[in-house]
Amino acid sequence: MVRIYLDVKEMNNVLDKIDDLDETVVNNVATNLQANLKMESPVDEGKLQGSWTIFNDGPLEKTVRTAANYAEYVNDGTGLDGPLHRKITPKTKKALKFKPSKGPFKGKTVFAKSVKGIKPRRFVEKSMERTERRIPELVIQSINQLKLG
Repeated sequence: MVRIYLDVKEMNNVLDKIDDLDETVVNNVATNLQANLKMESPVDEGKLQGSWTIFNDGPLEKTVRTAANYAEYVNDGTGLDGPLHRKITPKTKKALKFKPSKGPFKGKTVFAKSVKGIKPRRFVEKSMERTERRIPELVIQSINQLKLG
């Protein structure tokens, strides 16, 4: 005859950890996405790259957002390559006025009747794809963090 003794206290401890698994996975996925967004963000002055923050929207809901209000334009493009597919023109004046941060007119005041805009960088999509590919690995990491494995 074989006798098996089961430590109920230890089982309850494991079950409590399993309850924490989903939240740990969500935290690890959000942290990974934030890291990927920081890595993939185009850098001019570094404001966009350093501004990605994780917000806790609930126990199993995280949002990674940026305070840089221009992130959407850099990601999706503007002008001819943007969602409206047309040149950027002035709304109330005869010309646009700006100081380029790159190129032969860097730092100089430029006037133009229209500009082509910028091409989309799609760094948000690249970051999300990179994180999605790592989800199985992040689940295993979460199991190891909770010492369930």
